[in-house]
Amino acid sequence: MSSIGENLELFADWYLRFNGYFTVNNFLVHAPEDPVRIYRDSVGAHTEADLIGVALPYSDELAFPKAPELSLPEGWTDVLILEAKSGIGKDSTKPNKIWRQAPKDPQRQIEAVAYMIRFVGFHRPEQAKEIATTLAQNYRYEDAERRCVYRYAMLCSHVARTYLDHGVLHIPIDAAIEFVVHQRGQSWLNAHRTATRSSHDKWPPLINGALERANQGDLAAAKQYLRDQITQPPADTGNG
Repeated sequence: MSSIGENLELFADWYLRFNGYFTVNNFLVHAPEDPVRIYRDSVGAHTEADLIGVALPYSDELAFPKAPELSLPEGWTDVLILEAKSGIGKDSTKPNKIWRQAPKDPQRQIEAVAYMIRFVGFHRPEQAKEIATTLAQNYRYEDAERRCVYRYAMLCSHVARTYLDHGVLHIPIDAAIEFVVHQRGQSWLNAHRTATRSSHDKWPPLINGALERANQGDLAAAKQYLRDQITQPPADTGNG
């Protein structure tokens, strides 16, 4: 059985896929130059990203709608580095450590973010550190000439105010659930009055479970199903 965290990352992957993104999940920033992180035949990592997604400027699939929280001007390429957090624990409202403000090792932060930029490959390798410096500071970098934007986003219930103020893109879990259930769960039903399915046998049970409930007309059940699968229940305070 998958954990809440694994389900949330799977949901995040499909949320981006339904919005036209090509994704790489559990992306590791390797650290082969750091001997402290090498043990026997294993090489540790500086950090990882739950998802790196790239949406090309004119992506279109049967005119399916896109989530408003991801919107950009027409004709832009979007590079999204996304962390998915289930909402439990002291760090659940903060970015991963490598993305936090005033890092203990700023050079290591820039190197790690530049590694991701080089992997995506939209800009020349020698531009990566410049892009990474701005992205790490503002959680956003725009190249107006080439119409490309890099964004750091968190899919979670809440983001600490200081990080929202610094520019982290917050994708509320409830907004993402709403999009999947209302826009994709009924997409075929709305477009083709006789069709009753927007799920697919090859898709994971997590996604099909929500879409099948939506197709049956029970949108509330579809949304609650996803909440139960991808979010942690409130802590029991022992007062009840």
